[in-house]
Amino acid sequence: MHQYFSIIVQPIRLDEVHWTHRAHLGSLRANTQYQYKIFSMDYEKRTWLYLKNEFFWVGDSKTETLHIGLISDNQAGVRAFMSILHSLVNLPASYPSQYLTRSSAKVFPHYLIHVGDAVQSYDSLEEWQTEFADPLSYAWSSGQGNSPPTILYAHGNHDQDINNRYIYTTGERQGKNWFSTTLGAAHFVVLDSQPLAQAETQLDWLRRETHMEAWVQASFRIAIVHIAPFIEYWDPRAWEELGEKYWGKYVRAKLVPILMDSGVDLIVSGHQHIYSRGWMSNEVGKELIKDEFDISMNNSDKRQRVRVIANSWKQNRVLQGKDNLTYYIDHLRKGAMMTVIGGAGGELDSKQVEDWGFYQKTVLGQHHFAMITLNNEESRLMWRTYDANSQLIDKFDLIR
Repeated sequence: MHQYFSIIVQPIRLDEVHWTHRAHLGSLRANTQYQYKIFSMDYEKRTWLYLKNEFFWVGDSKTETLHIGLISDNQAGVRAFMSILHSLVNLPASYPSQYLTRSSAKVFPHYLIHVGDAVQSYDSLEEWQTEFADPLSYAWSSGQGNSPPTILYAHGNHDQDINNRYIYTTGERQGKNWFSTTLGAAHFVVLDSQPLAQAETQLDWLRRETHMEAWVQASFRIAIVHIAPFIEYWDPRAWEELGEKYWGKYVRAKLVPILMDSGVDLIVSGHQHIYSRGWMSNEVGKELIKDEFDISMNNSDKRQRVRVIANSWKQNRVLQGKDNLTYYIDHLRKGAMMTVIGGAGGELDSKQVEDWGFYQKTVLGQHHFAMITLNNEESRLMWRTYDANSQLIDKFDLIR
């Protein structure tokens, strides 16, 4: 039986032919296909169909195995972005069949996380159309005959709206571009790495959020933030002469301590256009966020500290499984995995500017995307990273 309901929406006008519509749908039924229609009304109250689309809603399922795709930094790289999306959409063909569920046939992945910098200029309607919306729509309509999955979006430095309207992504939220949600056994906090005047407001919110039951009771706790707290590859001139080395200080010195103290399991970032992954123990984290590391890691004294930190990491290898890619996390939460996935299309970085000493995997010269699979029966978070040809380039598992 079909059910229908209507919502009155006040559209935001962009130009003569483009509008954005934002509506709160409330509680949706899990594992259900939804169709929505947008009608327009003139001054004489005559209506006509403006748009029709549909989507599949997985919902907050504690038993369903969930697949979550992750991309970042596709700005100004449409061709590479299309290759990434094509591989992402067609990944089920090579994915382990035991992790594909009935809903996977409806939409894959179930959710999509974008870690920022979808466009070069936030106020450019043309860029949002040609570099983001069109590639997404084409990839899923041609590959699966469906709309793109639900997107969780973390704003980057390029897609920051100085007017705080964010009409292309979040609607009018007064510049507060952070939120939380629970997907399966994982609780996510999506943060703003450059909140400007709202910096302290976000910190206060994060302190409260990490004491909420949803965070405390989650099997896995995940943070999404665009600017990586520990960047190693960048343009050397921009890093040193233009002061871009300081862009990550807010994330590193303010957000990371709250997250680590609250037992975060995984921090996912972009901004740096390469792939990096490393386990950071709590002891290592406390060393790396000290004031003395604000400027640079690249002098002899600090490199000596890096060696000390590396030795500390070796002492914590009991957290790993025999395959060296499985990490068992208990209620003590002794550290967090750090990943950087800024390779969905933008020009890739190649010059090393820092050495933080804890990354275990770095992949240069390859555009890439990641996939999280949450297997609730095994209390397992599976992370897989693929290149634009769907070839596996990295993996790890977190087990509770």
